[in-house]
Amino acid sequence: MLLHGGMTPIETFGGLRPGLSERFRVYLPERRGHGRTPDVPGPITYEIMAADTVAFLEKVLTEAAHLVGWSDGAVVGLLVALMRPDLVRSLVYVGNPLNASGLRPELQGVELSPDMLPPMLRELYGAVSPDGPEHFDEVFAKLIPTWQSEPVADLSELEQLPSAHARGCG
Repeated sequence: MLLHGGMTPIETFGGLRPGLSERFRVYLPERRGHGRTPDVPGPITYEIMAADTVAFLEKVLTEAAHLVGWSDGAVVGLLVALMRPDLVRSLVYVGNPLNASGLRPELQGVELSPDMLPPMLRELYGAVSPDGPEHFDEVFAKLIPTWQSEPVADLSELEQLPSAHARGCG
């Protein structure tokens, strides 16, 4: 299962899909307010996105899945593995710190604005969002509190993952 980054549709994983689909059934869910999935009232947090992902996994899988998460998708994948290790065979965590100590110093305390993102993200969102391109700023605004306060994982939490999940690089 590929878990896309924040404010992006699943197309950002387009280059991985052909190679992975030779060996695996590839699932490409898009989270609330992202890609082709409409936004819903209320906040968007990593915990909510992880609960949505758990519900998806419970509905479609017959065995534990390999999760590959990038950016926000990495955090969602990690939370799924911590919440429901029975649903996760392995986790690849790419491009997001586990907590604020992992942020580059120049990013700590920066005021977030949709204008700081590459224009390509707005274009990708607008091309597929059922809420329309103008909804980009609303989803971004809903994610700001999450990005400013999460994730808050401690390295010791990784010890809770079964050893099959804990193979790392470097």
